[in-house]
Amino acid sequence: MKQPKQAIGQETTPSTHSMTESNSKQYFIKATQSVGIQTRIVPCVLELEYAPLKSLSQDIISKEYQILGEQGNDIISQAMHFLNKEGDSSNAMIIELLSQIYQKVAKIERIVMKESSQLITLDFHTSVAAFGHGVICCEKECFRVGEEYYARFVLPNVLQRTIAVYTQAITPQIIKITSAHSSDMRVLDNYIVVKEMEQLREQKTK
Repeated sequence: MKQPKQAIGQETTPSTHSMTESNSKQYFIKATQSVGIQTRIVPCVLELEYAPLKSLSQDIISKEYQILGEQGNDIISQAMHFLNKEGDSSNAMIIELLSQIYQKVAKIERIVMKESSQLITLDFHTSVAAFGHGVICCEKECFRVGEEYYARFVLPNVLQRTIAVYTQAITPQIIKITSAHSSDMRVLDNYIVVKEMEQLREQKTK
């Protein structure tokens, strides 16, 4: 996949802060609060593919969006969601077995979709530095404020499924999710909660 030095038409605001500051948890919290969004922020490392919405065929991305959303409604995902919700420790082995099956199936699906060109080419990609509830915070300033984008990423949890979202840039580094499948949002919100709990445990052990 190509990675242009700067997206055509993607004007970025000159940075007035260091890269370390702009990728910090506190920076993202302050940036989201400044536009009226109250959310917890958890650091993560993954790749985001994206493109301005106006540059894409609406029919084609709508079809892909629906196909990817249906991945979250299969019987394995539903069973894992139910068992996790139950919170019964006796379900741990079942959940582990289902997660391994799901990962294998999801990996095959991604390979098939790429080989059959079902995933459209998104011209730009960047690294995600953190997630918040309904927001994606990136390492670099690569968005035009107010611009709408179609984005795609693979969430690094047990489900490992590709998630597609419609977004709008609220700062040159942060995009707000404006539309996503409910099953994907549940998985993303749960990922944020789990990561936050992991951070709290790490802090207690220090």
